[in-house]
Amino acid sequence: MIRNILTAFLIICCLCPFQTVLAKVRLQVSVEGVGGDLRQNVLKFLSMEGQKNAPELTGPVMMDLFKRAPGEIRTALEPFGYYTPAVKSELVKKDGAWYARFRIDPGQPVRISKLALQITGEGAGTGPFGKWKETFPLKPGDILDQPAYEKAKRGIQEIAANDGYLNADFTRHEILVYPERHAADIFLSFDTGARYRFGDVTFIQNTLSPGFLQRFVPFEKGDPYSIPVLLRLQNSLANSGYFSQVLVTPMRKEAKGLVIPIEVKLTPAKRYRISLGAGFGTDTGLRGQINWMDRWLNRRGHRMEVDLRLAEIRKNAIWRYIVPLRHPLTNHLDYTAGYLTEDTTIERSQTYLAGVSYTHPRSPRWLETLYFNAEREHFTVAGETASSRLIIPGATWTYKRAPEQLYANQGLRMIADLKGTYKLMFSSVSFIQGRLRSKYIRGIGGFGSVILRGDAGLTEVDNFQRLPASFRFFAGGDNSLRGYSYKSLGPRNSLGLVEGGRYLLVGSIEYVQKVYGNWGAAVFYDGGNAFNALPFQWKSGAGFGVRWASPVGPVRVDFAWGVSEPHPPFHIHINVGPEI
Repeated sequence: MIRNILTAFLIICCLCPFQTVLAKVRLQVSVEGVGGDLRQNVLKFLSMEGQKNAPELTGPVMMDLFKRAPGEIRTALEPFGYYTPAVKSELVKKDGAWYARFRIDPGQPVRISKLALQITGEGAGTGPFGKWKETFPLKPGDILDQPAYEKAKRGIQEIAANDGYLNADFTRHEILVYPERHAADIFLSFDTGARYRFGDVTFIQNTLSPGFLQRFVPFEKGDPYSIPVLLRLQNSLANSGYFSQVLVTPMRKEAKGLVIPIEVKLTPAKRYRISLGAGFGTDTGLRGQINWMDRWLNRRGHRMEVDLRLAEIRKNAIWRYIVPLRHPLTNHLDYTAGYLTEDTTIERSQTYLAGVSYTHPRSPRWLETLYFNAEREHFTVAGETASSRLIIPGATWTYKRAPEQLYANQGLRMIADLKGTYKLMFSSVSFIQGRLRSKYIRGIGGFGSVILRGDAGLTEVDNFQRLPASFRFFAGGDNSLRGYSYKSLGPRNSLGLVEGGRYLLVGSIEYVQKVYGNWGAAVFYDGGNAFNALPFQWKSGAGFGVRWASPVGPVRVDFAWGVSEPHPPFHIHINVGPEI
């Protein structure tokens, strides 16, 4: 019995030293003398840094990693031009933990002595490759930076691939380093080869006619092959609404010489679409929307939709027949019929309309719509009731420069509208009217933004009392002068009732500051009015608001006062929807 106890005791005594040696150690690593990218690369190469929290890090493993560290540091510095560094290493134990410290003097850097860039092949004299040479990130005398060199190499390869030089390759790419002279020579030669061309485009689908789908193709057979142009084709088809899936494939294996055919596989979307929407605005109250669409009535891509919008003060029912033209996304002919009503404390109106419009792009950002409407309106405003019959030609120009997203803190939108009619055109009143609305958002510092808004209009009319309520100008409300009720501002008649004006001038400035998470705060000033002659009575509204970036879109709650009045009225304005 005693013999067995002694044997066990001896075994435990023998194992204790090994357990101490093999136990996991606590390790801290510090790097001094370099910063930025150099320090990050040193930490990336240092095995001690990468394994300091590993469960298998024992004393012997740690000592081995410490011995390897100076070599790893030198390797990490070389891509940035430092080939002769001095490294002082220190490993100490304190309070049961190990501390590895590396003091680095990077030494004199290697600088570029000779830079030879050469581009040959069909694309050698073209703009993208010439610009690449001009903007090459390294110049003679610069410190050698191999990451920048590799990035530049990838850049010219991307240029070649994007522009159709699919056989392009480097004929020479090397860096010759002379550490003893602290110098390096760069030799980079690139052959673009020949440029490929677009071949025929084949659509794999059975919904729409091939002739109609060809209108989406932004290139002609024989045009230079380009990946950005292919992406334009894919995006156009995806945004058309006809398809749920679009796959554009260049068939390079089937290329004949330098001509690549394109295959487009299309999965049709559901033919009928019903969308529902709801919201709230202080001006309109609760509102809802139902939209029904037949995505394709025929193989030529014709569409039909019915849009029903219901709010406490406004109800609209619109039928629309859409005929896509040469550029289906932005070029179309619309036939419209509808019924619209509005009922407020200021005015009531019922409008029946039918019309035709032609929409086409004037430039990449300007969209022009020419229209011709026939309208019949019954209205009551300022205590007077009348009816009008109008034949109205007009034009609308829309400019938008903003990202397609719910939360945009940069952007500009302008809408200009010009319309009119004449009694000889079977109308009950003659007038011409122009209006310009704009909104500009500018982000500041990543946490705030300034919003500028303007709305100006003018009307020349032979008999103002015969001008329908929907063509008169009013001010006040959520999107006009906050602090005043909807359409409560404008010229008044002899009874003191607001009857609207011939002219409109309203502006606003607002600052929005992000406060916490998805919440922000705003301060604003609105000014202007509707009027009939100069000078006019300028009205001002001001206040503050709360902004919430909700999952369904921006929510704006404003607390506003009509500061022009002796006893400023107070209103709360609530709106849901994107700023631009």
